[in-house]
Amino acid sequence: MTRTNLDQDLAGMSLDAERRRRIAETLGVAPRAALSAFLDYGLSDTEIAGYHRLPTEIISELRDHWGLPPNA
Repeated sequence: MTRTNLDQDLAGMSLDAERRRRIAETLGVAPRAALSAFLDYGLSDTEIAGYHRLPTEIISELRDHWGLPPNA
């Protein structure tokens, strides 16, 4: 995966440079796949956000943007 994959995953989202950087640093160059894996493990948005030290709103926004179902 390359930076291009990161750009494709985040395309269409209104994220400032700081949020894009934090997402890339914490979820890597394939944030959609990473978030999907955490959801597959049964983690909630709050748990994922806490683990990565990101605001829960970012995790929820990413999940909603990609059409990934939430965990309770």
